[in-house]
Amino acid sequence: MPTGTGDETWGGQTIHRGPSGADSSACDEAFKAAASVDEMQDTVADLYPAVRACSLEQWDQAWERYGDDLGFAGTSREVLGNICLAPEVADEALCQALN
Repeated sequence: MPTGTGDETWGGQTIHRGPSGADSSACDEAFKAAASVDEMQDTVADLYPAVRACSLEQWDQAWERYGDDLGFAGTSREVLGNICLAPEVADEALCQALN
């Protein structure tokens, strides 16, 4: 059920976000969708929905589960820090939590 607080469709799936944007299932679904993108077609933008859906703790937990499938080098926080340099997500709560 859409909440009106930033639901988005990604990888053919609608990711429902709660008012805080930190619904654990939305975070997991965003990571699953990013991990399912063909490695020859994936980009860092595949993780933007996860940045929008996860809290910092949820990001770390999801990274433990799906990070190897994503093919990025570095720790959870290193990768997140690099992603947060993108203007499309720099103002998201998760990126702000890194500061």
